Amino acid sequence: MSNEAPTALILGGTGRTGSLLAGRLARAGMATRTASRRGADVRFDWDVPATHPDALAGVDRLYLVTPVLRVSYADQVARFLDVAETAGVRHVTLLSTHNADRAPRGIDLAAVEADLAARQALTHTVLRPAWVMQNFTDDHLPVIDGVITAPSGGHTEAFVDADDIAAVAARTLLDPGAHAGARYTLTGPQALTFRAVADIIATATGRPVRYNDVDQNAWIDGALAAGVPADYAVMLRWLTGEVIAGNGSKPTDDIERVTGRPPTTFHEFAQRNAQAWTPASAPASAPAWTPAFGANSPFFRIIKEGLGDLVDGADYFDLLAEDVVFEYVISVPGYPRRVEGRQHIVNLYSGYGDYMQLHSADNLRVHRDPRTSVVVLEYEVHGTSVQTGRPYDNRFVSVVTVKDRKVAHWRDYLDPVAVFDASGWPQGPR
Repeated sequence: MSNEAPTALILGGTGRTGSLLAGRLARAGMATRTASRRGADVRFDWDVPATHPDALAGVDRLYLVTPVLRVSYADQVARFLDVAETAGVRHVTLLSTHNADRAPRGIDLAAVEADLAARQALTHTVLRPAWVMQNFTDDHLPVIDGVITAPSGGHTEAFVDADDIAAVAARTLLDPGAHAGARYTLTGPQALTFRAVADIIATATGRPVRYNDVDQNAWIDGALAAGVPADYAVMLRWLTGEVIAGNGSKPTDDIERVTGRPPTTFHEFAQRNAQAWTPASAPASAPAWTPAFGANSPFFRIIKEGLGDLVDGADYFDLLAEDVVFEYVISVPGYPRRVEGRQHIVNLYSGYGDYMQLHSADNLRVHRDPRTSVVVLEYEVHGTSVQTGRPYDNRFVSVVTVKDRKVAHWRDYLDPVAVFDASGWPQGPR
């Protein structure tokens, strides 16, 4: 690797793992650049090669997410990797799929893995995750009218949290040499049936949820009718067919070996995301956000204290409107400047304890403007960098706009020098 400060390009930077990975790398002090067709640091379109050089400029490591909803893309990815090598990329972490080497002909998963392995100028790491838990909170496997519908034949899958994938990806990009040539199979700690998943979601939400083991062909036909490209049906048939045949992923210890902590259980994921399955108009007990974010507890406490009776919510994330906008005006390199939506804030803050452990927050000053529903909070946090063991003491100014008793907008200012003093300076000693 170059002696210059490392910079990582994150393809799919607004996606499920990419957005989480960006936050983790930024908290670790690495410069990052997110890339996507829209909403990222730079525009990147697989079908517009002219967008590739600018995205790669000054980058020495890459999180590679192949074109979505396609099965034939090896040639396209190979051309991009040629450009990446020329631009100075020296390590690639590839987001692949469980059992990629067993994919049927016409699905280019194995071909991309083989291409990477053959490139002498690059080191590489391959991540082969199981089905992600987030499938159940988005439009992949949604709970509709209390029912999860998917073909499985009653067999199991070791569903994995996207944040655990991001945690492993972060380690590989922060220390490529330690993971060069590795292939990690990333799973949750349990192999669960879809029926068991439905029961766990029901427990987390306090509402009945059942599982419908639908015919595979009918399910694929429904996906195509909903707009999934026709040639992607072969991928859907293979992925579901593996589960139906009893070849779904089985738990591994790869996440714990790489990160030093066990993977998230589906029970923990369901508790953290209970609100995703709860109709906004229906009463429900507040989701247990805080246990998954223990490292942030002093911060959560002082914010709740500062906002007082202006907002409703049992926990910090409950205070936020679903469409809340966060702007990080003074921050650290690579940290996103703007994040939209409560779930993306949850994603950004998850895993904070891998880098920083807060033990207190104090010196709160509150300035309110009732006319504009704006609250300015000044406060300090104190803790320890997990990576270096050095003390962390920072000062913040947060400008908070409240609407309908929820936080609608948040503008944040911090002291980046305090972050670097604790975790290390991105470009070496001052």
